[in-house]
Amino acid sequence: MVKTDENKPVEIKEMLERVYGIKISYWKAWKAKEIAMQLVRGKPEESFMGLPCYLWLLNQANPGTISAYQVDMENCFEQCFLALGPSVAGFRSCMRPVIAIDACFLKGRYRGKLFHDTCMGGNNQIYQLAFGVAATENDESWTWFFKKLLFISNRHPSIEKCCKQEFLDATYGICMFHLCLNMASRYKVKEKDLLYGVAKAYTKIDFEEKLNHIRHTRKEIYEYLMNADPSKWALCLFPSWRYSVMTTNIVESMNVVLREAREFPIIGMLEIIRMKLQGWFHDRLRMANKWTNTLTPYAERKLGKRDDKSHHFNLHLIDAFRFYVLDGRRDATVDINLRTCPCNVFQLNQLHCPHAIKACRERDMTIYNICSRFYNIECLTLAYSIPVNPVPHRSEWYRLVPESVQSVLMGPPVIRNKKGRRKNKGVSSQGEEIIRKHCSRCRQLGHNKQICTKNEYVPVHQHEKIA
Repeated sequence: MVKTDENKPVEIKEMLERVYGIKISYWKAWKAKEIAMQLVRGKPEESFMGLPCYLWLLNQANPGTISAYQVDMENCFEQCFLALGPSVAGFRSCMRPVIAIDACFLKGRYRGKLFHDTCMGGNNQIYQLAFGVAATENDESWTWFFKKLLFISNRHPSIEKCCKQEFLDATYGICMFHLCLNMASRYKVKEKDLLYGVAKAYTKIDFEEKLNHIRHTRKEIYEYLMNADPSKWALCLFPSWRYSVMTTNIVESMNVVLREAREFPIIGMLEIIRMKLQGWFHDRLRMANKWTNTLTPYAERKLGKRDDKSHHFNLHLIDAFRFYVLDGRRDATVDINLRTCPCNVFQLNQLHCPHAIKACRERDMTIYNICSRFYNIECLTLAYSIPVNPVPHRSEWYRLVPESVQSVLMGPPVIRNKKGRRKNKGVSSQGEEIIRKHCSRCRQLGHNKQICTKNEYVPVHQHEKIA
């Protein structure tokens, strides 16, 4: 009943009266739930006290782990940072160097913020690099958390400000989804596909053509986009490789994965995250070892579609490495040696465009050798090759942890309670749509096929007749 914090005090009160015939007040039901939650999850105050020991044990169990914490003058918790050694090692050698960052609020007694550094693996899966906890989200907490990497964010002012001040080597980009939401709320725009088309244009010619269309139809939107600095949100103008990562959706997905974990005390939450990464590393390594192709399934699907498209192209040889490819729309001179094509897909995605595939087929060249190594199965296997190890049981901590670490004093953060009932759900931005789950087995709403209790499969046409 108490593990997921789904039962409300009024439901506990009604259940006791219905099942056992016991009548209690709402306050007593709420207090009983609080005590039960502490028995299952532990007290938040004790969790903060044990945080230095937990981080020390994580460093010992996972070599290469980067962890840190900070307290105020009264030894109250301010913030902590954690990047597990296996995640750091995999990112340094095997991950596309594009990181999406964001923060979500915690739901425990002391609230706070959970920070994410998330990137995409070669199979287009979430790869959690680092995370941290802070009492508040501001310039200081973000500066303390950042590393010299390429960031994609939701335009939070603290993120951009700290990137510019502290991390001169980093390239800062804007999340296109949040840019569209802000624009939709300000100018009542519904044509998101048009805006995404501008942002995802691979060539400057296409970009300017689509942008000019907006300028002639909605001048105020054009001015808004130009003030947002196109080099931060336009794919073809970005000063570095963005690998078509245009949004922070991977971070938002991670927020959903950790929805229940954010209700736990700090050690319990960090342990849930560690266990999640432990399972991902094990399962993905096992799957990668079963694959026999050279590239990941994601890259194979991409190249398969482009290969089908290239069969209709005509090709003329220029020299040993250059080819003149006619696709019926725009001719392209492909250079296999320099890995360039006028369509810019080859350069920006680091995966073959249809023109490059046509050229490789003409020369009987394998297309795998000139793809980015981030899409290789070998690289993906290496990213998950180091397992994420657990820490010993808490009863062993006093014996394993040095006295210098055990003697560190850390109390819960100082919080200022606001008036009214606390909110446990975030406020959706204007333009965000709530997508209801739809079961592909029984065709009903509210759940998916993994948790469906119906034994019979309902075909689509039969469901339509019933409806």
